[in-house]
Amino acid sequence: MDSKSWVKNLILTIIGGLIIAFIIGEGSLFQGKSLFDHARNLKATIDFSNSMCTIEVWNYLLVPVNVFVDEDHVGTLEASSTKKITGPFESKELSFESITPYSSGLDLSGRFTSPIAGDQIFQINNVVGENYYYLFEINNKSDLTCDVYVDKGYVSEKYIGKIDSNDQDFRSGYFQVYHNSNIVLLCSNGGVAYFGQYEDKEVKYRVEDYCDENTGFLNWTIN
Repeated sequence: MDSKSWVKNLILTIIGGLIIAFIIGEGSLFQGKSLFDHARNLKATIDFSNSMCTIEVWNYLLVPVNVFVDEDHVGTLEASSTKKITGPFESKELSFESITPYSSGLDLSGRFTSPIAGDQIFQINNVVGENYYYLFEINNKSDLTCDVYVDKGYVSEKYIGKIDSNDQDFRSGYFQVYHNSNIVLLCSNGGVAYFGQYEDKEVKYRVEDYCDENTGFLNWTIN
């Protein structure tokens, strides 16, 4: 080896030593951590980045809903609204719970059977599993005050409240739709008005046939 090569190798050795010393010594970003630690952190960063996605939730219900990803609350949607939510949601489970602003009605909740897979749209409507739900509004144009019931005469019977004469926006919360569901008004003059199947009376309108297919909304006008 000639003198020039020997000097060159010495310089490279010194420079290499300084670089290594800096990597593991004071002032190093890697101080106190092994290369394995940094490889692990880098992988975690990449995995986190790959799990990020944006979901768009459509709430067709006429009540607000809370939205959850793997039990973590990620947002609240008002009635009949949509919202985009971004986070590390890949392969996680989306669920919801309704918030009933009315004195009567069920709190609906459900889970989507397929995990989140990238950017996608989730629709929340009046169908949860195999059950259908409806919400009704009564426009009372008569001069009568009436007591309002749901499923009158059945195990699921529920007293909703009193509707005054000329009350145009009496609204309930959500109730499950059955083939024999009914809405019954027992009025101050002793009369009865009903929607659906009630006792042995003629069935003119079935609840299940008059609910909106996404919101479950049913409107009933009493003259």
